[in-house]
Amino acid sequence: CISRGFSHVIDRLSEFFLPEENNTSQEYPSTSKETSTIVKFAHPNSLSKPFAKIIPIIHGFGNPGATTDLPEPWISPLIYMDRVKMLGANIYESYSCPMN
Repeated sequence: CISRGFSHVIDRLSEFFLPEENNTSQEYPSTSKETSTIVKFAHPNSLSKPFAKIIPIIHGFGNPGATTDLPEPWISPLIYMDRVKMLGANIYESYSCPMN
C-alpha cells in the first residue's frame, strides 16, 4: 500500500517538473519515417525544483480545492494505517523540536 501511494505521489509530482528552456534538453532526430522533426529529450536527473516549491504541491494532493472533507481514494489507505501515522508523528517530532 505504501509503495503504491509513493508511486502515485511521484507520478503526480513529476507533472510539475517540466524542463526549462535552457540547456537541460538535448535534441535528437526523429526515428519515424513519417516526420523529420527534432525531438527534445530532457534527462530526468537534470530536472530540478526548489524544495520550498514542492511542499505546497504535495499539500495540494491531499486537499485539492478543499471542496469536500473526504480525502482522495489513493491517499485514504495511507491516512488510516497505524504505521504511517506513527512514521508521520516521528518525523514531525524530529523536526519540530528545537536543537540543543
